[in-house]
Amino acid sequence: MNYKKIIAGLISVLCVVGISGCGNTEESSVTMETILTETNATEKETVEATSLTTEHKETKNVGEVMTAEEKIEKETTVETEEATTEIITEEPTTEIIITEAIPIVEEPTEQKNNEYKIKYGEFISAIKNNIDGKSVIVIKAKIEKELTNKKTINQNYFNVEDLIINQGCDQYDEIQYWAIADMADGSEGKVISFTIGKDIIQSIANRNFPVNILGDYASELWILPSLQN
Repeated sequence: MNYKKIIAGLISVLCVVGISGCGNTEESSVTMETILTETNATEKETVEATSLTTEHKETKNVGEVMTAEEKIEKETTVETEEATTEIITEEPTTEIIITEAIPIVEEPTEQKNNEYKIKYGEFISAIKNNIDGKSVIVIKAKIEKELTNKKTINQNYFNVEDLIINQGCDQYDEIQYWAIADMADGSEGKVISFTIGKDIIQSIANRNFPVNILGDYASELWILPSLQN
């Protein structure tokens, strides 16, 4: 509302009244001052009221802005917590695929104690193994040289006979035997080696086999050349 235009209109009316002789001029002036004063007061109050209304709106707007920021911050926090909850750490898994069966190989066992005794000589070791479904034992011994080469050789056959009859070696399907002795130069060397199968082992266990001729029936027989004379 334009208060200045209203005041100007009122002044025009009063001036017309003054010219027409209505009322005292001094009284009219006082009345004009009163009207102007009241008008100014009213305008001032209107301005102040408008100012207060504007401040209230600004304050309200600020409050709404703060509330919106808090709301955004709250929503962000909730989203962050939800996102954190949804994060799942998965450790990689290793898949083992076996395309074919792996054969189990039985390792040979070696006995270096006094499980066996050598009738003529010294026990060194016994290696037990399973070869092609057969139970095999390898006997190693050290012998002494006898008066003759034949006696030196035959003592090994009697060692095997004693192992079969008295020490349980008849349980095996195959016996591999070899013996060493001290050589003339002071070193140790192989003297004899041979292999006998299940049939001969059982014949010896039943005491139906002449052991002194074992060399004629053993397989893979090897004798030190110097003992063959």
